[in-house]
Amino acid sequence: MVLVAWLYGAGRLRTFVNAVSDVRLGGWFVWALVAVIPPVLALLLVLQVIAEVREPYGGYPAWALAIGWAAVGVPFLAFLAGAARPRRGDAHRQIAGEKPAYGTRPR
Repeated sequence: MVLVAWLYGAGRLRTFVNAVSDVRLGGWFVWALVAVIPPVLALLLVLQVIAEVREPYGGYPAWALAIGWAAVGVPFLAFLAGAARPRRGDAHRQIAGEKPAYGTRPR
């Protein structure tokens, strides 16, 4: 939900939910999705990583856990690096005044 709010826009998401639902969302919804929930999730992630470093999961050795994290982290970082690069064919869209595709940087 937080990712959808950041990509689609929390205000637009609230407007859409209010249009199709019996439940009315107020300004608190936008504030929570943008300002409250992300730092709380970040804090929980940091605390969990600290807990995992102090006592490794399941008693496995640290090197085995490092291989597991690398198996997840390296492809994820490669995805982010690829998503940040401009795509071929976007230059003509930018000249025509269209918005760039997600994952590309405007020039």
